[in-house]
Amino acid sequence: MSLEQEAGIGEERSVHKFTVGQLVNFAPHDLQPPTTGSYVIIRLVADNGANPRYRIKNNAENYDRVVQESELSLASNADGAQAGVKNHIS
Repeated sequence: MSLEQEAGIGEERSVHKFTVGQLVNFAPHDLQPPTTGSYVIIRLVADNGANPRYRIKNNAENYDRVVQESELSLASNADGAQAGVKNHIS
């Protein structure tokens, strides 16, 4: 593998559609239903694929999820304070 390949030079990199702190709805591709309510994006996950990934959090869950961008949509209430989402951004 060349140094360019290791560094990802010349490869098309994905661009994240959402930003840290935004509220999103989560609709997983698998059969496991998500917790109801909005999720907050707490971190962008580095990814060289065509579908960027995110770390998201819902206050009703004791864990974070790493999900694909295709599983997310912008929440109708994009203000985390109004939705009661605590600040989980690290």
